[in-house]
Amino acid sequence: MAAERPKTNDLGTKPILSDDGRTLTYGLYPQRRVGDSELIAALDAIPSPEANGYFLHQGVYYAKAIAKPDGSNRAFDDGTKIVEGTVYWFECEPIQWRILSARNGVCHALSERVLDARAFDGRANDYAASAIRAWLNGEFAQRAFGLGDTAILLTEVDNSAATTDSPDNHYVCANTKDRVFLPSYRDYLEPSFGFAGSEEESPTRYAKTTDWARARGAWHNAFRGGCEHNGIYWTRSPYGGDSCYAWAIHDDGCLGYCFVCEADHGVRPAITVKIESRQCVSLAKVMD
Repeated sequence: MAAERPKTNDLGTKPILSDDGRTLTYGLYPQRRVGDSELIAALDAIPSPEANGYFLHQGVYYAKAIAKPDGSNRAFDDGTKIVEGTVYWFECEPIQWRILSARNGVCHALSERVLDARAFDGRANDYAASAIRAWLNGEFAQRAFGLGDTAILLTEVDNSAATTDSPDNHYVCANTKDRVFLPSYRDYLEPSFGFAGSEEESPTRYAKTTDWARARGAWHNAFRGGCEHNGIYWTRSPYGGDSCYAWAIHDDGCLGYCFVCEADHGVRPAITVKIESRQCVSLAKVMD
């Protein structure tokens, strides 16, 4: 007899380290489209969401969205075409995080997938004042960690020119203190984080979009072999040549600068998390 599937609301309250110590499961976010017609009917009958904005049904949280795909030739993971203006339901699943570094039980972690679609900002590449930073530390954090956020540490985020493409970058901002943030241009060139050391194409920076992100307008590669469903996602770093551009990672894993108003670009957030002492032993073995 198969083991009973854990309810998602039981998995979002604290970080759980994988057996190999390389990933974390923490928080909830809408990800996979619901395709079962009976379940959809049951969800449609729920009068109102919970305080966290999700709809609760039989111990599992769900969210709904009116689809606004970035093009006509877009589909969910199961191949179903995304139809503009259609209301879809999505299961709120535990977020998977890749551990980039760890020390003394404190982990710096990056989401495995592109979780949503957002413009960097409406005007400029100033990360401290950007719309995407406000959203990450507001709506996203409240939804993703509404069931338990005590393991997340406030991070001193380095926004200096040294984290960008140029030591003379005139568009950098002051450092920020954030609970959720975007990695920098230099972070995505850091071999110790598992990334290739050049701006060129690299599978080390591939990131798949979720069904939810695609329905919300995230561009994804629908054609090229090996990059299917890969998205474009933002860094926090301003491009040194123009105040209207910020650095992003493309579907093929290369770095390039993009217009900050591009709303079809994705979000791959990062967090700093405190791991319980009993989990640190296995983590230390991997990071040594």
